[in-house]
Amino acid sequence: MKSYENQGQIKRVIYNLALVTAGSLLMSLAVMGLFVHHDFMVSGIFGTGMLVYYATDLAGPAVWYALICIPVVLIAWFMVSRRFFLYSIYAIVATTLTVEFVPWPSIPISDPLLAAVAGGAISGLGAGITLRSQGSDGGVSIIAIAMHQKFGTGIGQVSFVYNFVLFLLGCAILPLDKILYSIIAMFITTQTMEYVASLFNERKVVMIISPQAKTIADKIMDELDRGVTLLSGKDGFTGPDRMVVLTVIHSYQIKRLEEAVFTVDQQAFVIIESTFNVLGEGFSKRKIY
Repeated sequence: MKSYENQGQIKRVIYNLALVTAGSLLMSLAVMGLFVHHDFMVSGIFGTGMLVYYATDLAGPAVWYALICIPVVLIAWFMVSRRFFLYSIYAIVATTLTVEFVPWPSIPISDPLLAAVAGGAISGLGAGITLRSQGSDGGVSIIAIAMHQKFGTGIGQVSFVYNFVLFLLGCAILPLDKILYSIIAMFITTQTMEYVASLFNERKVVMIISPQAKTIADKIMDELDRGVTLLSGKDGFTGPDRMVVLTVIHSYQIKRLEEAVFTVDQQAFVIIESTFNVLGEGFSKRKIY
């Protein structure tokens, strides 16, 4: 039994490290292939490293990023968890090495607006992939998650305040149009990251109202292999008690569910809603850092 548990843990570690590595590579491509060539900034601690690089030109942005992250990762050690700390260290090292030593080509986009859009999409894809792991990108998310667990503050609020101050400081070093293009890139990064993070989490919550609720529930369990819950309800118009079938299915199972329901009761009332966070057996597990 322990052997299987150990194998499962090893697979999870490899899976998480693969996600962090892929995210770091995409982030590095966006930074070195687009942002640096157009004098753009990025958000978070890497953006702080880029700002110091633009102001001093003494070392590459990845070097400054790694130096600034040293005190930040200590927060992960003392306030979050050892596992989160180790994944964050790996993310910082992976990002630093891929930026500094991988010979990224300059992506041939001369228009700054298109460069901001493309860079934001690539970095958002990387951030979204990293977000799927049990680690972090080694940046502001460490501080945000620590404050969320300690004080209950919103993760997005911490990132917003940090980035607001960062871009305000950037106005003193970079031309205003560069800052505005950077803000556009940051907005696209955020939207892409959220889309990627939720892309594989979308589920459908289904409520079915029918006199044949028990038969429909059995059919869903047999044919779709999904659990159901029978809720007690009352018809608001005629008054009799009714059973309501509640279930959660994958998006690709909608047509099969419709077939299962309407072959039993063509007059069934079916409500289908999208949801992006389902925790429990057969779906996602609670993310513990």
